[in-house]
Amino acid sequence: MQGRSFIWPYSEPLHEEVIQAFCNPNSSLLKIENTEYPLKPINVGINAGYLLFDEALNTAMEQNKIKIWENKDTLSNILKLAKNRIDCYINDKWAILSGIKALKKSHPFVDLSQLQQDRIIFKRTAHIGYLKAPSEKFPFKDDFIKEMDAALKLVFERRTQIDSDDK
Repeated sequence: MQGRSFIWPYSEPLHEEVIQAFCNPNSSLLKIENTEYPLKPINVGINAGYLLFDEALNTAMEQNKIKIWENKDTLSNILKLAKNRIDCYINDKWAILSGIKALKKSHPFVDLSQLQQDRIIFKRTAHIGYLKAPSEKFPFKDDFIKEMDAALKLVFERRTQIDSDDK
């Protein structure tokens, strides 16, 4: 965590964001950097305004191996994926899984069973950043951070367990 010299320390993680591609069975971004030029670009959906690519996907886009389609939201992208209008969709893994669950309820006739988890683009954690200040200025800061970290660790571990149970 760079560029914020006035913040220290950082808490235990609050959440881990996993940006991942979900694809139809005949498409994959797993080895996009190693594959020969495809006959046609892989159509990748993203939410408008989001750029969630790693270096390999940026290169693939420059090489016309993938074509980006911006759509208004998660549900629109999942529907386009299910209807084969796009080959893959990239977003936060849990947003996609929640969207799939919501679509199963609202559009039970749409077949979502073929959608597959594909390339993990990146993972990052969120933290609380505390003001870097002498302990005497905030005498309870160290105790507060210690107790908050213990609580966050419990919540994060529990959430990780619940998430792995949902797989």
